[in-house]
Amino acid sequence: MNKMPGGWLDRRGIKEAVREKLSGKLLPCFFACLLPMILPWAMRLIPSGLGVKYFLLGDLYLVGISVPMTVLSFVAMVFVTDPMQVRLAAFFLKLHTDKEHLPPPQSVCDCFGAEYWRVVRGMLLRSVYVFCLVLPFAAGLLLPGAVTSEVMDGISYTRIAIHPAFVLLGLLAWLYGSVSSCMVRYLLASQEGATAREALRRSRRLVHGRFLEMVTLEASFLPWMFATVLLLLPAIFFWPYYEGTFAAYYLAMTAQRPAPARPGDGDAA
Repeated sequence: MNKMPGGWLDRRGIKEAVREKLSGKLLPCFFACLLPMILPWAMRLIPSGLGVKYFLLGDLYLVGISVPMTVLSFVAMVFVTDPMQVRLAAFFLKLHTDKEHLPPPQSVCDCFGAEYWRVVRGMLLRSVYVFCLVLPFAAGLLLPGAVTSEVMDGISYTRIAIHPAFVLLGLLAWLYGSVSSCMVRYLLASQEGATAREALRRSRRLVHGRFLEMVTLEASFLPWMFATVLLLLPAIFFWPYYEGTFAAYYLAMTAQRPAPARPGDGDAA
């Protein structure tokens, strides 16, 4: 992949190559993207009236959250959805590296083999990493009047009014954590010996110096995201296009990283 001025990868060239890769393979790629979403969607159909806690956010939005369902959703994400996401990453890496043999979409579900617990630990560490970055900015909850208990129309709720500065800092921390760890699942998929810590550390190294580039890449898909939310049909193209592009970026970034220096290199110079 050629670099653009300033060291950025050629985003347009990469996307064009991804579109070519998807030609004739769009539906299998779409179904592969769809499979990890089935469980989260199915869980939304479960009645969630048990253990509901109400929160009033900024005097504008009253939100009811079922504590048991939230815990169950987290467990499902850790032990099912996230491992499937790693298999999805492997699927799209295969799309780029093997022109003749694309895995069947159902291979995304084959995530409970020998590597299962390594993958679970890797993705869980990524979630903990992002959470820990955001957590310090939750200090806004400790300010006087930030959290109060109130009753309105017979409904008990917790009113949360965090200072906008803490909200902004929290969002920036979440963005940094999400972007700097975005390559974890590709590392877990392509490097079988990588531990959870190694995958996170290598992801941060890959993204180091490319943070703005990766944010720009993510932002370039916003029109597709809005179109998908409004019309649904574009999802058939958007999901494979999105996943294929990030897989291609991973391959381009790892291919251009110099090999580590070995002892004695340069001694004869």
